[in-house]
Amino acid sequence: MRHTHRKPRSITAVLVAMTLAAFTGCSLDMDPPVNGVQIKIDKPVSQEVRESWKEKLEANLDEGPTYSSTISVNGKATFNYSPVADPQAYADKIDFAKVTKIQGNVIWLEELQ
Repeated sequence: MRHTHRKPRSITAVLVAMTLAAFTGCSLDMDPPVNGVQIKIDKPVSQEVRESWKEKLEANLDEGPTYSSTISVNGKATFNYSPVADPQAYADKIDFAKVTKIQGNVIWLEELQ
C-alpha cells in the first residue's frame, strides 16, 4: 500500500486565504484603541524589523494591564497598543524608527535611513 503525505484541509484553507489576502490588497485597517495608540507602518519592512519594533513599542507602554494586536501584510503593519495616555509623549520615546506623522492617537513610522 502506498502512502502519500497530504496537507490537512485546514492548512490548505489558511494558505489559500493568505494568498488571496496578499493578492487582493487585504486592508490593514482597524480602529485604534480608545486609551492607547495605533502604530502604522505603510512602507514595507522586514519581519525582523517588525519584531524588533514590536518589542520596543511594547516596552514603552504605560503601567497597567496591557493590550496589543497586530495585522501584517506584505511587510506593512498596523499595531494597536494600550495603555498610552499621551500619544505625543509615547512618540517622543521612539528612537529606533522615524516618526513621519502623528494624528490623534495614530502614529506612522518608517525605517531610519
